[in-house]
Amino acid sequence: MTIVAGIGLAVLSGSECNTRRPPPTGPLYGIDIALHGFPPEVDINTNIPLRGEVRDGVGEIQRGVRVWFSVTPDSVGQVTSTAVTEPDSATGFATQVIFIGRKEGNCVIKGALRDAQNRDSFSDTINVRVRDPING
Repeated sequence: MTIVAGIGLAVLSGSECNTRRPPPTGPLYGIDIALHGFPPEVDINTNIPLRGEVRDGVGEIQRGVRVWFSVTPDSVGQVTSTAVTEPDSATGFATQVIFIGRKEGNCVIKGALRDAQNRDSFSDTINVRVRDPING
């Protein structure tokens, strides 16, 4: 008994090749956060709004993506825990994200996207110096 296998090969014209390219590769998302209108040095007990955006792998700004926030060390200040992106707002979030410095020191504010296992998958950070306004 003889088995014969055949392999077919199709040749595409130039225009067909252009329409069949794989999509661009890159990270699934990118996140960018910043202090909204403030320098990276802030006074104690001042409400500081954050600005942010989330982009997909081809650079399109994403609406409705939840972002989790944290401050390290948390003894220096606190930040809104989560917010949903809204590109049409001035800050990029549906509700304001606020950082409040509670005592003098340096801290890192982190905005992150989480995966299905609730682990940070993509993130951005800001270094902030909180100062006493009297000594500032």
